[in-house]
Amino acid sequence: MTVVQTLVRLLTHRHCRVVKPALRTVGNIVCAEDDTDYTQLVLEAGAILLLKNLIHHSSKEIQKEACWTVSNIAAGTISQIQEVIDSEVIPPIIDIARNPDTDTEVKSEACWVVLNATSCGSDTQIEYLVFNGGVAVLVDMLQEPTMVMMALEGLERVMQVGDGIARRTAVPNPFTHLLSTSAVESLESNKSIAVSKKATKLLRDHFSTCAICLHAFSKLDSILAYCTECKCFVCADCDCRVFHLSFQESFWSKVSEEETNSKQAQKQSRRLKKQKQKQRLKEKKAAAAEKKGGGKENEIEKEREGEKERKKERESGSGKEEEEEKEREKKEEDGKTLSLSLSNSSITQSVTGKLDEGNGEKERESARESEREKGHLDRESVYRHKEREKERKKERVREQL
Repeated sequence: MTVVQTLVRLLTHRHCRVVKPALRTVGNIVCAEDDTDYTQLVLEAGAILLLKNLIHHSSKEIQKEACWTVSNIAAGTISQIQEVIDSEVIPPIIDIARNPDTDTEVKSEACWVVLNATSCGSDTQIEYLVFNGGVAVLVDMLQEPTMVMMALEGLERVMQVGDGIARRTAVPNPFTHLLSTSAVESLESNKSIAVSKKATKLLRDHFSTCAICLHAFSKLDSILAYCTECKCFVCADCDCRVFHLSFQESFWSKVSEEETNSKQAQKQSRRLKKQKQKQRLKEKKAAAAEKKGGGKENEIEKEREGEKERKKERESGSGKEEEEEKEREKKEEDGKTLSLSLSNSSITQSVTGKLDEGNGEKERESARESEREKGHLDRESVYRHKEREKERKKERVREQL
């Protein structure tokens, strides 16, 4: 039994103190660089299946050493990588690398398994790694300064394999949707010039971004087309014609026409509003004038009615005046008769003497008092009668003289 076989058998020992140095020694043998392929000797001794069990060991130190040894085997030839894949150790290693609760050192060694396999493996082996979640591990490694360059190289290798599948099957690159281009774009401004150039090359060689929606697509994807007028890539879900000069001219022409129509409509609206205001003002003035005219008419009508009433009163008053005039005339006739009688009496008195005149005067006074008692004379007639009596008396006095 060879030394390698003995060391591999010790990996199954029940004590950690035995397993740990044996595992470390096997790892160093795999790393040896010589004309002899010691990695193949380790694999022939059946070490890979034992290593698969040790990556789940309770000791973190043993987990780390087991992942480290597997990563060194994955950096070997394609056949050796195939033996690693056939042992089905890749899925649990990827789970360890993606688990946030995993120890940092153990996680780092698990990531190196994926890195070495993608860098050295065949297209078929890389497809196997991708379908088992290898791209997600590589993307997580972009955040590690010490591993970012290797991660970019692994992603570039994955995209190259995807482009080959796209050319063979005439379908878009099946791996582009697994890579978040934003993580790679952030590396374009990295302090390391080598990292920045590598990130830019990865995006330029394998991806094209739609200038409108900014989604990244594989360059071989039929959904992406190059617009000669816009001079950029545009996906089928976006329409770049709105940015074309012909569309812009027609669009702004339509906008100008709409603005003109809107201004005209506003002017027409203001004109109609002013007309309505003028019409309302005229109606108010007409209503006020009509109201005022109606008041004047009422006043005129009242005046007319008042005039009619006054006319009636005058007519009734004139009738009364006529009656009064007739009555006055009658009284005057009576007065004349009385005056004749008085004149006769005055003549008699003048003959008989002045003493008789006094008696006649008394008789006239008594006659007038009797007339007043009878109501034949009113105040005016009495006044006029007195005036006439005074005049007559004066005349008689003059005649006597």
